[in-house]
Amino acid sequence: MHQPEAAPRTPFALPVALLALVLLVATPRPTLAQELDRDLWVLGSGSVRASAVSNGILYIGGSFNYVGPNSGNAGAIDAAGTTLAGFPRVKGNVNAIAADGIGGWYLGGDFDSVGTFARARLAHVDAAFQVTAWNPSADATVHCLAPRGTTVLVGGAFLNVGGLPRNRIAALDASIGSATAWNPSANNDVRALCWIDDTVYAGGDFQTIGGQSRSNLAALDATLGSATGWSPAPNGGVRELALGSGGTIYVGGSFGNIGGQPRRYLARINRGTGLATSWNPSPEVSIEALAVRGDTVFVGGGFNSIGATTRGGGASFDCTTDAITPWDPLADYTISNFAFAGDQVYVAGFFTQIGGARRHSLAALDPITGIATAWSPSAGGAAAAIAVQGGVICTGGNFQSLGGQARSSLAALDLASGAATNWNPSVEGGGVLTLVVDGERVIIGGNFASIGGLPRAAIGAIDLVTGTPTPWNPTADDWVQDLVVVEGTVYAGGLFRQIGGEERTYLAALDGTTGQATAWNPAADEAVIALAVRGPTLYVSGGFTTLGGQSRAGLGAVDLQSGLATAWNPDGGGVRTIAIGGSTVYLGGHFAFVGGEPRNSIAAVDATSGAVLPWNPSAGNAVEAITIQGNRVYAGGWFSTIGGQSRSRVAALDMATGLATPWNPSASSIVFSLTTNGNDVYVGGQYLRIGGDTGRKGIGGFTDPATVSVEPPTGGKRQLAFVGAIPNPVVAATTLAFDLPHAASVTIELYDVAGRHVATPARDRAFAAGRQSIAIEAKALAPGVYYVRVFAGDERASGRMVVLP
Repeated sequence: MHQPEAAPRTPFALPVALLALVLLVATPRPTLAQELDRDLWVLGSGSVRASAVSNGILYIGGSFNYVGPNSGNAGAIDAAGTTLAGFPRVKGNVNAIAADGIGGWYLGGDFDSVGTFARARLAHVDAAFQVTAWNPSADATVHCLAPRGTTVLVGGAFLNVGGLPRNRIAALDASIGSATAWNPSANNDVRALCWIDDTVYAGGDFQTIGGQSRSNLAALDATLGSATGWSPAPNGGVRELALGSGGTIYVGGSFGNIGGQPRRYLARINRGTGLATSWNPSPEVSIEALAVRGDTVFVGGGFNSIGATTRGGGASFDCTTDAITPWDPLADYTISNFAFAGDQVYVAGFFTQIGGARRHSLAALDPITGIATAWSPSAGGAAAAIAVQGGVICTGGNFQSLGGQARSSLAALDLASGAATNWNPSVEGGGVLTLVVDGERVIIGGNFASIGGLPRAAIGAIDLVTGTPTPWNPTADDWVQDLVVVEGTVYAGGLFRQIGGEERTYLAALDGTTGQATAWNPAADEAVIALAVRGPTLYVSGGFTTLGGQSRAGLGAVDLQSGLATAWNPDGGGVRTIAIGGSTVYLGGHFAFVGGEPRNSIAAVDATSGAVLPWNPSAGNAVEAITIQGNRVYAGGWFSTIGGQSRSRVAALDMATGLATPWNPSASSIVFSLTTNGNDVYVGGQYLRIGGDTGRKGIGGFTDPATVSVEPPTGGKRQLAFVGAIPNPVVAATTLAFDLPHAASVTIELYDVAGRHVATPARDRAFAAGRQSIAIEAKALAPGVYYVRVFAGDERASGRMVVLP
C-alpha cells in the first residue's frame, strides 16, 4: 500500500585517504566546520547557565530537569522502555498518532518534515520506520485522526487537505492520501473524532457542520457527510470523545452544560437521544484524555479532584455502576492521552511524577492500582499522543527529545557519544549559576537548597566519580553568582552576606578543604557578579561602589593575598562577565562606556594599567558570556549585531580587529555560557534552536577549525604565537614553530583531546626573540589529535597537531 520514498542520494563520497584522516581526527566525535554536533544531548526545557570540560566530559549547570537526544517530536518505544532506533525525525509538534493496522503509523500535527521528506502536518511511517509516499499536505494544524479500513478521517484547523478544499474535517484515502468526496465542512476547528458503524461523531469549537447548526458536537453520516438530528449542544468546546457501552458516548471538554443538563467538563451522552445520562463526575478543570477499556472509562487532565474524590491528573470509573475506582495515578500535572496493551495503561502528558515514581511525560501504570511500572522512556517535554501496535508504543508531542534521562539542574555529557553519563547529583530548590572543575570534584554555586538530598545552601561540591556531594559545605545565605579556584582556595562572589561561617559581604575566599571563610575580606558593599584571575590578582565586577577599601564603580581588582584593591580602576559598571587572555581583560555586559570610552556591551582593557584598548566590536545588546581560544574571542548574550555583522546571540570575534568571523551558529534566544575545548566550542543558554537545528534546546557543540593561536591585543606590542607543527599531520617527526616577542625561557607541553598531559618537549629552555622551532619525535604518540601549549613567562599560546599511524 504505502510505498516508501527513496532517500536523497549522497552528492559525493570522500576519498578513502581523506575519510581515514577524518575518522582519525575525530576523538571525541568530530563536527563539520562551523556545524552543530547533532549527537550532543539537549535539554527538555529550561536553560544552561554554566559549563566546563574535563577529561572528555562536558559538565552543564542551569535550570532544567531533563537531558536527552535531539530525536524530534515523535518516536517508537518497545515494551521494555527502550527507544527504537531508526524512527524518522519529525520537525514540529505531533498532536495525534494512529496505528495503521499493519505495523505503521499515521501522524498529524503542526510539523513540516518527517525524516528527509517535506510533510505538511500529515504523514505515514511504515512498520520499517520508512516515510511513505502518503502525503495529504494540510495547510493548517491537524488535531485528530481516526483511520478505519481504506479511509483516514482527519480533523483540525485546515482549509485544504488531500489536494482539495476541506474545511477542518476530511476523509482521506488510506493508500494515496487524496481527499474523498465526503465533505461535512465545519466553520471552526474539529478536535475529536470517533467512528462507529455508519456514524462519525465530531467534536470541537464549531457552530456549523454537515450543513446544519451544531454547537461543538455533532453526528455525521459516514457516507454523505450530512449532520444527523443528534444535537447535545455543549456550551463550550469539545476536546475528547470515547465510545461507551449501551449506546452511549463519553464527551470531555470545556463546557458547563451538555445534553440538556449541567455537566462540568465531562459527560456521558445517549447516542440515540443526545441527552446526558445521570453520570456527573464534575472535574475541577477541563478534560484532556478519554478512553474506554472493557467496562472502565479512563479520564485524564490537569485536575486534582473528580467525582468528589481527590485524584491526581487521572481517574477511572466503572462504566456499569458509574462509581469511581481506586485507580489514582498521582500525576503532578497533566495526563493528555491513554493507550492500552496487556496489563499496562500507557499514559502521555506533561508530568515529572506519576504512579509514585519520577517519570517524564510518559509512563506505564498498573490498571488497578495506578502504580508506575518499570517502563520509563522519558520525553523532554509534553507528550500529546500515544498509540500501541504489535508490542511497539509510538508517541509524539511538543517535545524534541525522547529516551533521555532525568537530570536536575546539573548533568555530565560524554563528548565521545554525546549522551549523559550516570553522574547524577540532583540539585534541588533552585538552579546552578556557576561551576568549576577542581581536581576530583565539581564545585557549583547558584540559588539551590540541596545536592543529592543533602542540605547545601547556594554552594557545594560533588565528587566527579560518584556524583555524591562531598562534606565541603560553606553554606551561603544568598545566591552565589561566580566561582574561581586558585591553589586550593575557592573564591566566591554573589548576593550573600554570610558564607563559610563568617560575615562576608558579596565576596569571599573559602578554604578548599574545610569550606570555612579565610581572613581575606575585600568587603564589597553590593553584589558581585563575575570573577576572573590573572597571577596574584582577582578581577571583580558587580553592583558595588567600594571594593577592597577603595571606591570602585562596579569594576575593580583585588590582591589575592591582602584583599586590598589594586590600582586597576577602569571605571565601568554593568559588567556581567570577565575573561582574561594574556595581558588583556575582556569585559561583557550591558554598558555604554568603559573608562570614559564609548564601548557597547563589550570591551578590552589592559590588565595592568586599566587603559581601554582600541579593540571595539560594539554589541547591539547585552553580552553575558566571553571565552577565549586561540585568536578568537567568543561572545554570547542578547545581541543581534556584533563585530560589524548580524550575529544572533553568539559570535566569534577576531582578537586583533574585533570583527566578527564567518562562524555564525545563530541562536534563537539568549546565550549564557561559552566553553572551549581545543577547536570545539560549547554554547549554553535558553534557546530552542541553534545552528539551524530546531529542537536543539539549551546546549550546542561546534567546531571552529579556523582558530589559530595568537595572544590578544596589547596596544600594538608583538605577541607570543604558536606558528604550527611543520609538517602537520605528523607521521614520524615534526617541528614545532613559534614566534617570541622577546628573549624568554620557554616550556612546551602536549595534551591529548581529553586534556591529559602526554609530553613536555621543552621545559624552561632559553630562546632568543623571533621565529624559533624545536624538532620532536612522534613515534611514541598514539594516532590522534594533540594540543600544543607554549609558555613564555606569563604569556602562552596554543595550537593543534594530528598524528597519523
